[in-house]
Amino acid sequence: QLSVWVARSDWQSTLDAFARCVRILPDDGSVVVPDADLFVDDAERKLWEVLQVAQSDLRSQRAQPSVDDFLSAFIPTIPSIIRFFDEVLVMDKDAAVRANRLALLGSVAALAGSTVDLSKLEGF
Repeated sequence: QLSVWVARSDWQSTLDAFARCVRILPDDGSVVVPDADLFVDDAERKLWEVLQVAQSDLRSQRAQPSVDDFLSAFIPTIPSIIRFFDEVLVMDKDAAVRANRLALLGSVAALAGSTVDLSKLEGF
């Protein structure tokens, strides 16, 4: 399934959007749920909204989500990811806001779950 996705014309932009979220995360591996009350910008709220849809789509699978399932759920989040990075400074001076933004990006990374590790791919 992954080889079909990698051959798509939009693959690099798909991988770039996912990688941009993952590469900024701390290496501690902690998973924290973002607090929607701490969102400051509309771009944060929009990304959270589309992530919840993607998470719901993946949870509705009867079995472990496949690569197709993950990437099909991820694709609609890309415009919101791009907007987020265009409009939001992740490393805000306020520690709580910064941690919450990192948690939001951690939620993007968590979409892949144990389905696929895109960090192993060339160009990540």
